[in-house]
Amino acid sequence: MDRRRMRAFSFGIFLTVSIIGSYYYYFNQKIYFSSDFDLEKKHLEKQGYIVIKNQEYLKLQKSAGVRVQGGKSNSSKISNGNVPARFKQDELKNEYLYHLVIMNGMNSDQIVHLLFQQKIIANEKDFGQFLISKQYEKKLQLGSYDVSSKMSFDQLAKTITKTGK
Repeated sequence: MDRRRMRAFSFGIFLTVSIIGSYYYYFNQKIYFSSDFDLEKKHLEKQGYIVIKNQEYLKLQKSAGVRVQGGKSNSSKISNGNVPARFKQDELKNEYLYHLVIMNGMNSDQIVHLLFQQKIIANEKDFGQFLISKQYEKKLQLGSYDVSSKMSFDQLAKTITKTGK
C-alpha cells in the first residue's frame, strides 16, 4: 500500500469509530450511572431486589437458623444419610453448607482448597488424591453447586463433575 491509501484507510476507520461512538453516547440512555445511594437503592428495588444492611442480613440468618460459610446460604435440610468417617464426633454436630461456584480457569487444587476452607472436607490432601485416583480432576464441570460437610468424597466428586448427572 502506498501512503495515500494508508491515510485514507486510517481516516475511514477513524470516521467509523467516531460515528459509532457518537451514536452510542447520545442515543444509548439505558445505562444507569449514579453515585447517590438512595437513587441506586430505588433502582434496585424497582427491579425487584431488596436492599438491606449487612447487620440486618446476619440477624435474619441467625433467626432462620441457617449456618452460612462463604457463599450463598442454603436453608433446605439435608438428610442425615451416611455420615463420612473422616470427621471427629465433635465436628458432626455442625453441618456446614456451602454454595460452590466453579468458574472458568479454576483447577482441582483451587476447588479442593476452597472446600477445605469452608469446612466441607476435613483433609484437602486426601480429597485431592481421591479426585486424581478416580480421574475426576479432568471432569470438573463449570457451574454452581450446593455442597455439605456430610457428603462423602464420592458424593462431592460426582456433584462437581460431569459424572454426577
